[in-house]
Amino acid sequence: MAAEFVVDVKNLSKDFGDVKAVRSISFRVEKGKVFGFLGTNGAGKTTTIKMLCCLLRPTGGDATVLGHNILSGQMEIKRKVGYLPETPILYEKFSLREFLSFIGRLRSMDSGLIEKQSERLAKLFGLEEEIDKQISSYSKGMKQKASLAAALIHDPEVLFLDEPTSGLDARSAKMVKDLLVGLSKKGKTVFMSTHIMEIADELCKEVAIIDKGSIVGIGDLRKMEKGAKARDLEQLFLGLTGGEDEKELAEFLK
Repeated sequence: MAAEFVVDVKNLSKDFGDVKAVRSISFRVEKGKVFGFLGTNGAGKTTTIKMLCCLLRPTGGDATVLGHNILSGQMEIKRKVGYLPETPILYEKFSLREFLSFIGRLRSMDSGLIEKQSERLAKLFGLEEEIDKQISSYSKGMKQKASLAAALIHDPEVLFLDEPTSGLDARSAKMVKDLLVGLSKKGKTVFMSTHIMEIADELCKEVAIIDKGSIVGIGDLRKMEKGAKARDLEQLFLGLTGGEDEKELAEFLK
């Protein structure tokens, strides 16, 4: 059976004035996979995710998500995908119940389904006792969980997650990792950016590594590690994104 690709990116670029944040990148993501999108700070990860979620207009190139073009099919894409930004965007005067209800109505969900999903997600993330408290009273980790719940409220086909375990303790991070694996087994697709190599190594069969706006490595993770004779993803990543930091550290420690 031929693979079904739910994200298809062709020569996608984004400039901010003279700054070339993303430089003509191309890749595809297969349905039901956890796909890792990895890079150093400022490499272009968040910019790429925002373009695929129709939050930034590309300077050049093209992409489709679930068969819809990111320029002509923005409303369909926004309706069908879930998005977790790197920094949670929350209405902190709302309670979690009110916030999820607001997001659910934006997604055109039935009120009964919104309530059911809100209760389920609050329980999943251990927030059932805080569901009617103002989000402003939440800790950083609780706000991350609230943002994850908002991304999941409408049961999206594709999840775009920018640093999904940021601010979470070890137990909560483990639960989120298990959740993402479980969703992929149900046929959902997860496009995940993370700085934590161990998480990508554990969850992702395929990865793309972006450096200074360009993709410097892409494909099956184990085959890439073997081809580069790297002991793990961290060594592969460092080899593909340059070793200037190591040189500077060695010089500093002299």
